[in-house]
Amino acid sequence: MDEHRTCPFCKRELHAKDSVCPYCFATVPERHAGASVADLEARVRQLLASGEKIAAVKEYREATGAELIEAKQAVEGIEAGMHLDPRATRMKTPLENWKSEVVELMRAGNKIQAIRVYREVHGCGLKDAKEAVEEIAAQHGITPFQQGCVVVIGIIAAAVLFGVLTLTLPM
Repeated sequence: MDEHRTCPFCKRELHAKDSVCPYCFATVPERHAGASVADLEARVRQLLASGEKIAAVKEYREATGAELIEAKQAVEGIEAGMHLDPRATRMKTPLENWKSEVVELMRAGNKIQAIRVYREVHGCGLKDAKEAVEEIAAQHGITPFQQGCVVVIGIIAAAVLFGVLTLTLPM
């Protein structure tokens, strides 16, 4: 029997083997979806057992969103025989507040970072992420500051002013 799951983005039903949603074309995260601290610890132990400490640190960082030093210390603790404390280990979810983060970044004028966040969550290309971020901004009444237009208008205004001054001043 074919297992089913739901796309975390558009909420439509998917086959268990789908890594891309056929409806919204988002990359469907599978590795950490619903992962527990015990699952993470088991994956880290497995990587450590095969001599892949760097991969274990990377796995911990991806699953928790921890900084490098924190991830390294946690992995070294596991390596020394300690267990992860489920109350102290915060698992990162792929959908965790991404939309509100994109909106706040756009409000702050940080479109590039907003696009990065969108791409990280959805696993899509730059063009698609840019369009999606601009659409989200528009839905929230945020009009992106078009710096390029301001510069061009400023140059044109300066040229016109220079031309007017040159024509009106006696030589």
